[in-house]
Amino acid sequence: MQTELEIIIVEVTKHNGTWVAECDQLGIVTEAESYNGLVTRFMEVAPEMAELNSLPFDPATTQIRFEHQTTMAQVA
Repeated sequence: MQTELEIIIVEVTKHNGTWVAECDQLGIVTEAESYNGLVTRFMEVAPEMAELNSLPFDPATTQIRFEHQTTMAQVA
């Protein structure tokens, strides 16, 4: 029985100026030069990856949570 993916968690990191998104639930790892570009890229590939992994995905009801953690030293 398939269960609805109500909340998808996306871990966001920044390595050497490149933004990286990893989502274990959908099997996605993607990158972009900016945070906004990363969000856009993720939204483009998420429906296709859900379908390839036989996971229910409804863009109208599925919430996507982008999580990025940093320290004060990384910002300075």
